[in-house]
Amino acid sequence: MTPSRSRERCMRAAIGFFGEQVRAAAEAERAVDGYLELARRLSEAPPTANVALDLSHVGQDVSAEFCLRQLERIVDALPAGRGLDVGAEDSGRIDASHKILVALARRGVPVQATLQANLRRSGDDWPRLVEGHVSLALALERDQRAHVMAS
Repeated sequence: MTPSRSRERCMRAAIGFFGEQVRAAAEAERAVDGYLELARRLSEAPPTANVALDLSHVGQDVSAEFCLRQLERIVDALPAGRGLDVGAEDSGRIDASHKILVALARRGVPVQATLQANLRRSGDDWPRLVEGHVSLALALERDQRAHVMAS
C-alpha cells in the first residue's frame, strides 16, 4: 500500500457548522436546512468525510422524536457510504443523546459519537453505545492526551 493510499484509509474529515443548545423547533429546522445543503455537497469532499453536528443544534432540546426526524432528513440527503459524526453534549444531555444515537445506529445509519474520557460515567457508557452499533471517538483532556501518547 502506498503512503497516499494509507492516508486515504486512515484520515477522516468531519464537516459541519458551529451551533448548539437550540430550543426552538423553527431555529433547529433552519440549522437542518444548512446541514441538508452540506449533505448534498458532501460528494465533493474526500470519500472519508462525514457531516459533523451536535444533537442540541438540530432539535434535541425540542424532543427526542423531533431530533430523530431532523437527523433522518439529513441522513436521507447524504451520499451513499457517508454518515454522521456527533459531538459530545454537556452532562445534562448525555442520556438523551445516547438514546438518540443508538436509535439512529439501529436504523443502519453510520454514526460516530464523541465520548468524553474525563467523565466518570464514560466507562459505563461506552459498552452500551458500542452494543448499539455506535462508533466512538474519544475526547481527551490535555493531560490525558500526554499520558496516552507516552504509553
